[in-house]
Parts: sequence; structure tokens; C-alpha cells
Amino acid sequence: MRETDSPRVPQSKRKWVLGAAFLLALSVGARIAVRRYRSGPLAVARGFLGGCRTRDYAALRSLFDSSYQTVFPPEYSRALLERLHEAVPRAYQITMAGRPNTFGLVDNWHRYHVRVQFEEPPEARQDHKSFAITLVQEQNGVWRIEFEPTYLSLLRSLYDAAGEQYFRRTLWEMAGPRSRSLWVWRPG
Repeated sequence: MRETDSPRVPQSKRKWVLGAAFLLALSVGARIAVRRYRSGPLAVARGFLGGCRTRDYAALRSLFDSSYQTVFPPEYSRALLERLHEAVPRAYQITMAGRPNTFGLVDNWHRYHVRVQFEEPPEARQDHKSFAITLVQEQNGVWRIEFEPTYLSLLRSLYDAAGEQYFRRTLWEMAGPRSRSLWVWRPG
């Protein structure tokens, strides 16, 4: 045997090493997939609905976009959400979710919409009333609930134009001119 020749690795050992490498790669891939699922837009929307169900206002605030976080510090956020949730049901069902598209082509990869149907009160369920949760992916890659379009959709779907008026009036009473920054459209 010359110095340049390497000893032969037995076939069974080679298969074992390849199998272990495959399992390691599979494990890493699964961890990445689970992390993406837990922080993905649909998981954030489910967290939002869970916060609405339990009236966990601190959890809801943590899911909102940065413009909401700026306008409403924690002490004002709780008061606003308590007022808005006075007339909001607690039971929901997700009926559809996806990115906005035109003719099947995605328009904006940084936005995601979730359609939610009310399960209560009975008349809302019978009328198939629903609203849209709008999510935006911020520059750091985190998905957040876009406050203004989501709550506008929620209250308007239940109470028509009166819901929108209540929403705008409540925002103005709680934040004054600062609330205008919530009404500006921001690209995703």
C-alpha cells in the first residue's frame, strides 16, 4: 500500500454515516419549518383571534404593527382595546387565508389577509358576516397585524357605517392627531 492510498471504508459504515447525515439534515429542516410556521402570518392571525377571545389586551398589543405601537403606548392601548372590544363577539372561524393577488399572481409578498367569520351572535353567523385580518411583514421579517384596516373591517362588518364612525371617533378621542399616522397606507 502506498502513502497516497487511503484505507477503504467498509460499505456498512459508509451507509451508516450517510444515514446519520440525512437524519441530521432532516432534523434541521424540520426545526426551520416549525419556526417559520410558529411565526408565520396565519399563526399571528390565530394569536390575534385568541387574544380577542380571551380579551388579553397585552397580547393583542404585541401583535400590532409598529405604527400602532408608536401611537398607543401600553397604558393607552389597554383603554382603547377595552372600548373597541365592548361590542365585539368572542367566537370566530378562519374561512380563508392568503396573499393578495390579481389573476392568480401575488401582488405583494409582504402582505397577508385572513378572512374570519363570526360564530356569534347567531344572527351574524346566519348572515355569514365576516371580516379581514390584514397582516404586514415588517422590515425585520416579523409578521404583524395591521391595526387600522383590521379593526375597521371588524367593526364595519358588524355595524356597517356606524361601526366605522365609532372606530374613527374612538381613535380620535384616545389619540387625537396622532391617530392620523394609522390611516396612512404603507407599502408592505
